[in-house]
Amino acid sequence: QEENLLSSGTAEKIQKIFSEYKQTGEYETFVNRFLTQWVEGLKGQSIISVKRVAAQIVQEQKHKIFPYVNKTIQNLRANYDICLVTAEPDFVAEAIGQELGVSTYISSTFELDGGLYTGQPSILLASRQQKKENLRELLLNYDPQKSIAFGDSPGDIDMLLTVGGKFCVNPRNELEELAQKNGWNIDPQNPDEYLLIRERLP
Repeated sequence: QEENLLSSGTAEKIQKIFSEYKQTGEYETFVNRFLTQWVEGLKGQSIISVKRVAAQIVQEQKHKIFPYVNKTIQNLRANYDICLVTAEPDFVAEAIGQELGVSTYISSTFELDGGLYTGQPSILLASRQQKKENLRELLLNYDPQKSIAFGDSPGDIDMLLTVGGKFCVNPRNELEELAQKNGWNIDPQNPDEYLLIRERLP
């Protein structure tokens, strides 16, 4: 179903981008190329079809979401407003948000014309700086030092630097090195670990 929505050859090109990323580890270059190829591959597809398939894929893959994410969100919801921040396009963020019970998100967006994707991006959160800039407006309504963020990739570094509570979930590459150097919270993949989060909040 997923490949049926992509133009011919797009899935193979995306797979090649993933393979090259595994070799180079250049995160921002990878995300930019990946999103650019994705948006081009969806040209002419309807938003209704794309949202439907995105929801189906999230349902099929939800077992891969970190096992304590739902419990963590439930634990924090009473005292925090929850917002998803992702480089993924909005139709993916929306589908994940529906699964997690979160309606606010900051994401990449692909341009639409008459309900069809044009093959051009509107917003690409492909860099740390772009994520930070898109967070700035949201944080105008909050105290950054009393806010917390969870990140798992180098693209989350500037977001984590912006807030008082920094939590790294299965961090990789540059993020892992920075977290260890600065003593940021690094959570193991333990379903019960969310119980300790409240004790470590700012």
